[in-house]
Amino acid sequence: MPIDAAWRVLKAPPIWTEHEDEVAPNEPRDFTMLPHLAEMGGTMWESQDGNARGLMRGDWDNRALQISHFEVGKDNRGQGKAPDYLQEMKRDGHDWFDHEFDQTHVTHVEHNTKDFWNYMVDSGILDGAHQQGHIRSTPEGDMHYTHAYNNENMIPAGGE
Repeated sequence: MPIDAAWRVLKAPPIWTEHEDEVAPNEPRDFTMLPHLAEMGGTMWESQDGNARGLMRGDWDNRALQISHFEVGKDNRGQGKAPDYLQEMKRDGHDWFDHEFDQTHVTHVEHNTKDFWNYMVDSGILDGAHQQGHIRSTPEGDMHYTHAYNNENMIPAGGE
């Protein structure tokens, strides 16, 4: 194995694909929303410290990394750590997919979390937040809107 390939394996984040039967080793028990993330399909991610996890997919049609689930463990909630964990997930996801995508979007946004996700968009961490299971676009399919549950001020990704 070439040295650069070996180094990439050593530095790889804890990521599992939908075809693996194994779940995260030493799985923390403080996740409520995503206790069985591996069963949902897609590419499973866990933070280096084991306190955040999520699920992502490649969206080649929209050239976007699509994050469909994200959770911080109970003991780390409310401490302002979510943006850093989300940045870690985004970085690891783009690395995992060999930087094939230009954008990062979160999907499946629940209404009670819309302010958090829209803040992540406003902060520049994400390119879009969408309540659907796909990136929201115009009926013609030619624009990606950025904010979840914000039909009054829909802003196309990349500007107004």
